[in-house]
Amino acid sequence: MNKILKFILVLAITMGSLTGCSFETKNDELYNSKLEEITVHLDKYRESVDELIKSPQNGNNSTQKELATYSSDSALSGTLRISVMWPDNETNLIAVAAKEFQALYPEVKIQIQFHDDVLKYQAQTSVELMSNTAADIIDLSYMPYERYAAAGLLADLYPLMNADDSFHKEDYFVNIFEAFEDSQYGLVVVPLSFIFNSVSMRQDFMKSFDAEFVNRGGISYQQMLDLYVSAQAEMEDENLYMSEYASATGWFEFEWDNLVDTRNKKAYMNTPEFLSNLEKIKRIKLTENVIQTKDGPGVLGGGYFRDKIYKRNPAVLFVLNLSIEEVMQTLLPFNDMIYSKPIPIISDGMPTIYALFVLGITNTCQNKELAWKFLSYCMAERALPVKEVDTNSFFFRLGFPINKQNFRKLVQAVANDTLRKGGGVGYSFSGNRTAAIEESMELVEKWCGMKGRVKQMMDYNLFLDLIYPDLYQYLIGKQTAEQTAARIQTKTEIYLNE
Repeated sequence: MNKILKFILVLAITMGSLTGCSFETKNDELYNSKLEEITVHLDKYRESVDELIKSPQNGNNSTQKELATYSSDSALSGTLRISVMWPDNETNLIAVAAKEFQALYPEVKIQIQFHDDVLKYQAQTSVELMSNTAADIIDLSYMPYERYAAAGLLADLYPLMNADDSFHKEDYFVNIFEAFEDSQYGLVVVPLSFIFNSVSMRQDFMKSFDAEFVNRGGISYQQMLDLYVSAQAEMEDENLYMSEYASATGWFEFEWDNLVDTRNKKAYMNTPEFLSNLEKIKRIKLTENVIQTKDGPGVLGGGYFRDKIYKRNPAVLFVLNLSIEEVMQTLLPFNDMIYSKPIPIISDGMPTIYALFVLGITNTCQNKELAWKFLSYCMAERALPVKEVDTNSFFFRLGFPINKQNFRKLVQAVANDTLRKGGGVGYSFSGNRTAAIEESMELVEKWCGMKGRVKQMMDYNLFLDLIYPDLYQYLIGKQTAEQTAARIQTKTEIYLNE
């Protein structure tokens, strides 16, 4: 479980783990051959997604108007097939909920296929969707669900939700549902948990550089990079770290929407601004947790670097909050905390939401009401499964539960545990424990109620093939910024117009 969680958090949030490439461009001949290869065959996953969009048999997008004729809860029966990207253990909410649901409704049978390889799961699910053999409920975390919706492969969940008298929207963070809405396709996924992308900044650095972003609505990744480069120059310290997982990949991930316009099939990578940013990302000092290699991406295990941060390591400007525990570590009022409270990472002026745990119902599902009933059961209020806080957090994939009561229970448990462990990471607490927890819970609940924007996932298979071969050559000094920008622009345009 730790293996898949580490891979998911670092891969999907992309704070720099993808710092390798799959091949090395040595000359124009090799470049041209690789360019031709990319135009005809990127990978199985890419082909599957493209076929989904083109396939006429999947061109319908049902409005589910027949919902009113479906049976009541007491008559629930049938078989559900579920495909989920998580191991089968006590931290798997879907597995636990399935056992409970079948006990409540003996006429319901649930078959679950578990996966622990993210990239293989993506490829397999794409093929199954294309062939109309996908499960009734599928885990769409870290997948381009918008493209599946455009191909008519996913059900709009709003009609199901509105027809369910037992489902009360006020019990949930409605703003998160709204963030996942599409004006054309409705709500095709529901998040069981979520987290706002956030960062904490060294407070002395904020004062020195007039970088008070806590009360400015947030900070963009571009602003983080600009501040980091400025600090390097003014402090004359090339050994300054931007953050634990910072790398070129992190910038590409958070700025992807400004670099690639998939709807209009345009790319903006051969511009003066892009060239300037290439020079900036080359100055990012990598931590021990990030490996840069021509043979591919890699991440070293262990949380020792974060421990160093919380022991007041003065050489780290930003702390990325990748989980509920990390948000609470910087939110609680520890003595002498040198980092700010969490600051939302914004895109186009809006806080970005990261979907840790989203599921959808396929349009081939024969009993969508039953599928919805199970999804709503997974979202509903429940007792925390065990006393161990870590296990409870894994249960919601380290995010904030969409149900407000589950949210409050988990935040309180994590806050208590964080205060208890505070001294272990270099900080002490001397205030009123109850008051501190209540204040922090109020702040984080207000924060989670903000209107935000779901940060779309970048396709990492395509990213590595399209960009990293040339980007790596640039980072190691074997290719100029101008050459890199031109080649990346060409590859991206070919991909967009295929």
